[in-house]
Amino acid sequence: MLKKIEDMNYYELLEVSYRASAQEIHKAYERVRK
Repeated sequence: MLKKIEDMNYYELLEVSYRASAQEIHKAYERVRK
């Protein structure tokens, strides 16, 4: 079952793990931003 965006956290929105580095988070953000 898919979650609503309102029910997701930033890690889920960016599809990164809680242990992601700042660089990984930045790359994921740039990917989603486009």
